[in-house]
Amino acid sequence: MHEALFETMPVGVVYQAADGRITDANPAAERILGLTLDQLQGRTSVDPRWRAVHEDGTDFPGEEHPAMAALRTGRRVSGVVMGVFNPATDELRWIRVDATPVLSPGESAPRQVYTTFLDITEQRAAETALRESEDLYRAAVERASDAIVIGRDERVVFANAAFSRMAGREGEDLRGFELASLIREEERAEIAERARRRVAGAEEPDLYELELLRPDGAQQTVEVRAGRIEYDGAPAILAVMRDVTERRRLEHELEDERLRYKLLMENSLDAVLLTRPDGAVLAANPAACRMFGRSEVEIVTVGRAGIVDSTDPRLAAGLAERARTGHFSGELRLLRADGTTFPGEVSSSVYTDHRGELMTSMVIRDVTEQRRSEREIRRLNEELAGRVASRTEQLDATAHELEALSYSVAHDLRAPLRAIDGFSAALIEDEAGRLSPRGLDELARVRQAAQTLARLLDDLTGLSRVSRRELTREPVDLTALARDVAAELAAAKPTHHVEVTVQEGLAAHADAALTRLILRELLENAWKFSAPRDPAHVEVGAVDTGGEPVFFVRDDGVGFDMEYAAHLFGAFQRMHPVGEFGGDGIGLALVRRLVRRHGGRVWAEARPGEGATFSFTLPEPAAEAAEE
Repeated sequence: MHEALFETMPVGVVYQAADGRITDANPAAERILGLTLDQLQGRTSVDPRWRAVHEDGTDFPGEEHPAMAALRTGRRVSGVVMGVFNPATDELRWIRVDATPVLSPGESAPRQVYTTFLDITEQRAAETALRESEDLYRAAVERASDAIVIGRDERVVFANAAFSRMAGREGEDLRGFELASLIREEERAEIAERARRRVAGAEEPDLYELELLRPDGAQQTVEVRAGRIEYDGAPAILAVMRDVTERRRLEHELEDERLRYKLLMENSLDAVLLTRPDGAVLAANPAACRMFGRSEVEIVTVGRAGIVDSTDPRLAAGLAERARTGHFSGELRLLRADGTTFPGEVSSSVYTDHRGELMTSMVIRDVTEQRRSEREIRRLNEELAGRVASRTEQLDATAHELEALSYSVAHDLRAPLRAIDGFSAALIEDEAGRLSPRGLDELARVRQAAQTLARLLDDLTGLSRVSRRELTREPVDLTALARDVAAELAAAKPTHHVEVTVQEGLAAHADAALTRLILRELLENAWKFSAPRDPAHVEVGAVDTGGEPVFFVRDDGVGFDMEYAAHLFGAFQRMHPVGEFGGDGIGLALVRRLVRRHGGRVWAEARPGEGATFSFTLPEPAAEAAEE
């Protein structure tokens, strides 16, 4: 398709390489220049065999040729008029030249230039002849912003530049142009009849509108004023046309805007009022009529004073705010037609209309139900707060009672336990010779049970005491605490060789004493269950899980089966047979309670024979508040 267009287009096209040599030309270029493609190929614009002149008749140097300028500068050169002589006939042809450089992406210099030129010889001759006879007339007509055309027998005999532009044929000689081709088919008969009446002698000018048909398909509405004149000794029609496309578009947009405004006003669920700053109401939508129990006429009649409670102190403040900023948004007390009042959320803005007058738009929403709901919510919250306070008081009383009972039970049981342990020891000491080995063994078991029960009572009392202790947060160096606790355990159990690794920079905002107790229980647990290893390895560290550090204590001890992990942190729960490892089963329960008091979590991962990892978090106070 491109090749066919290149071969058939009436405009001459010549391609030149970067050195200016011609590589290709279409038939129109051969015809206009009077040279064949074979004769053109290999020549440049500076070839001395070229003969070209400026419009004033002076020689046109080859280096000034638009193609050479485009190659030199890398920029498009357009609209250059020059005269070229046909080498065979020495005939002068006038052409309008455009030269366009071709640059590939990333290149700074053109690799090619293509030049197009339009033969304007006949056009120049016609224009010259026309100028000689009509210079004075054209001086006014050609500069007119309105299109001016003279027609006879439905064809153009004269048209100014504005008409050429209007018709989408700028630069063309429109003499003889068929006017009907610009008119839609269904309107042609009517327009032709109007012209015949003018030619027949109708004196009054004809005024009408029509839609022009342009070659580019664009829609254009023109206003036409036509009348009869004598032109070149014969009757003709003079038509002056004004493009009113934009005016009609704006009128349609205004009409659409009015329709949208009407639909918005009529269908809005909120009341909408248009007022003046002095309080006069100009318009009200149906929602406003329903809200105030008045017709639009009644609202306009009573004005702002009839719908806003003037005793509301917020009114004066709102008007002052609107006067200062041009906008007000807030709640006002409003009046219905029956005299009742209701709360309304009001948004009011000041704008200037097309006459320059200040206007005000008001959007109002009835918030009666919303305020009722808010009051109900406040009442329920107060009631709930009272219930919570009462329940908290009851729980506190119960807790104190349980604490007293726990203390009393522990205190009252200690004396009998001490008596059982003491009398059993005395019996073994005094009657050892008369007791059988079985009797001595059973008494020893009685003592051991009494001592175990005493320790359990101490552990429960300690757990209760720690749970009641007030939390005091401060920056805590967990690295130092872990190393200190590890050193204590190593000194207490020198026969168990444990290699401890503590990560640098472990820190938290927590209760230092309770944090030390957490590390003490977890490290002691790791020490205990890694006893079969020699040496054993224990690691204390932390990992970042997106902003919250997770601390861990890891050992390579005996581990446990994760099937029973759910019971791990319960009081007196054990993962191994009694007697295999020491302890009363209260340590991990204590750890969970201390971590929870900090708002954190604790969990464990393990495999039998491969050790265990206990992880816990100590959130910052801000993080705890956010979670709550």
